Amino acid sequence: GAVLRDDEISLHQRFFRARDLFLLLEVEPGGAAEITVHRGAAPLEPRWRVVPAPAPRRGNGETANARPEDIASAGRAASHRLRSPRPRWLALLLSAAILASCAYLFVQSRRRAASPAPRVLAPLTTPSLSLEKQPGGFLVRWNPQEPSFLHARRVILRIEDSGQARELVLERAALQNGSLFHATEALALEAEIRLEFPDGSFSRERVRFQP
Repeated sequence: GAVLRDDEISLHQRFFRARDLFLLLEVEPGGAAEITVHRGAAPLEPRWRVVPAPAPRRGNGETANARPEDIASAGRAASHRLRSPRPRWLALLLSAAILASCAYLFVQSRRRAASPAPRVLAPLTTPSLSLEKQPGGFLVRWNPQEPSFLHARRVILRIEDSGQARELVLERAALQNGSLFHATEALALEAEIRLEFPDGSFSRERVRFQP
């Protein structure tokens, strides 16, 4: 189906902006097609599924009364259809998808013109570790949808609080949660996330909150 793979999400995040739209067209072997419009990794509504209608069949009476030249002409037409499978409906399908995308972009551009322009965020190409000061401590956050998390053998979160270091190995459930609250009365905090991969390589990201 028209569902994004992890490598496609990573590719889009690497080369395009997070607000950019793109259209995904998936044609099944039977001829049915699914069309989705995405912003980043998020599919937008509506979705389209187009199924080609079966070719009309003649009744037995028509075939029995048909002239030999009509039967030969029908055979040549059928042979031509087999050599060129559904070119007309596929062209109509692509045209409809392009028109729908243009209409969606026009509506979105009108909405943006009527409202203040939102702050543009950079594409997510790292685990995107962040710290947020809250009453009683800090909220440590990361992006659980980052594809590198799926390939990591181990993920370690290190927190340094007033000269004391604490390391946590994030299991799958904790990793997918996307956040962890660290209780402290300190005003400054440092956090580092380290991803270790099966081939021995690693990547890490470090942030510090300082008032």
